[in-house]
Parts: sequence; C-alpha cells; structure tokens
Amino acid sequence: MTAFDPVEIFQTSTMAALLDGVYEGNVSIRELLRHGDFGLGTFNSLDGEMLVLDGVCHQLRADGSATTAGLDELTPFAAVTWFRPDRTIEVPEPCDRAALKTLIDESLDNINLMVAVRVVGEFSAMRTRTVT
Repeated sequence: MTAFDPVEIFQTSTMAALLDGVYEGNVSIRELLRHGDFGLGTFNSLDGEMLVLDGVCHQLRADGSATTAGLDELTPFAAVTWFRPDRTIEVPEPCDRAALKTLIDESLDNINLMVAVRVVGEFSAMRTRTVT
C-alpha cells in the first residue's frame, strides 16, 4: 500500500527543460505512480502524450492509438498528484472551453494556486494534440 500526501504535486524535471530539448528522463512509470494517480506528461523521445487517470498511465500517440504504458517506460517530464476532489461543479447547460474555465475559476478560493481538475461529461467534439 502506498502512503500519500493529499496535497503533493510530484513533478519530474521542468517544462522549460522539455522545451529546451531534454527528451530523455530517468523516472520510470512505476516510480511516477508511487506519487500520484492523476496527471499529465510525456515519454522519453516524446513518444506520445501521457495521461494518468485512476492510477493507470496511458500513452496516447499521434496515430490516435492509446495503450497502457509499460511500468518500465521512462519520462523526461510529468506531473502527478493524488486526486481527491473537494468539490463538484455542476455545468447546467452545454458550454465551450472558455465558459467551462470561467466556471472553474469562479469556484476557486485562489486562482494562483495549483489545482487538479477532472471533467466528466459528454462532448460533441474533442481536440487533442501530440508530438509526431
């Protein structure tokens, strides 16, 4: 069993390093999942986008495929936390991204703090991106 800090955000490297071309890391997915069950990142050599959801690390590639990442895969950049929601925001009617962001921002005590947000719903379209 893993002990967790409900306010910890664990990050490997920095976005600045990734943008500067540091595409090889040494943190395994196994180690990453010891620090959180919810988050985002990438894989060594920018081999897809990382989505950690409910403790499972998914690898999303430019060809549209999505697989469960191997625990020995490595990451040059990722950020995870233990997702424990402290509130629910009801969205009363369909809205676009800007309106949803406004609803989220208005529910926060302080917009200058890090937050983890999980959106559940039905979407008419969703745009994603990944490095090829």
